[in-house]
Amino acid sequence: MLIHLYFLRSIYEKSTIIINLLGIFILCFIHLGAYAVQFIYNELHCPLCLMQRMDIIGVTFGLALNVRYIVNSAHYVFPL
Repeated sequence: MLIHLYFLRSIYEKSTIIINLLGIFILCFIHLGAYAVQFIYNELHCPLCLMQRMDIIGVTFGLALNVRYIVNSAHYVFPL
C-alpha cells in the first residue's frame, strides 16, 4: 500500500522523499563506517564519539519521519 501511495504524490513530495532517503543512506554509511573503524582497529570509543553517534541516529530518525509522513518542519527539530 505504501508503494501505491507513493505514485499518488506530487513531484515535489516525491523529490523530497528521494532527498530524505539519500540523506538516510549517507548517514547510515557514516555510522556503519565509524563502527567498522572502531571494531577493526580495536579502538576505544570516546564520549564525543558516542554523542555524535546519538546525534546521527536522531537526525536519521527525523529524516525517516519525513519519508514516512508528510514533510514537516517539526521533524527537522526533533533531533535537536
